[in-house]
Amino acid sequence: MALSAIGGCWWPLDFEPGWMRAFARLLPTTWTMQAYNDLMIRHSAGSVALESSAFAAAIGLGYLIVGMVVASRLYEYGERR
Repeated sequence: MALSAIGGCWWPLDFEPGWMRAFARLLPTTWTMQAYNDLMIRHSAGSVALESSAFAAAIGLGYLIVGMVVASRLYEYGERR
């Protein structure tokens, strides 16, 4: 819930301090909200949202890979004990 707020789901990113806006760029919710705002609020073409959607997917994939690596190492550590 906190990360969705930082990512712009609860309030606009303009209300956040600069360091929090920089951190929000690492969250997929930020890019998803950017795509949503482009489509629904700014009435942009669908192609405009593709860049933000690609960033969200790439960040999500990156988090998935990191999670799988960490989980496999934790599993191996548990097997050795």
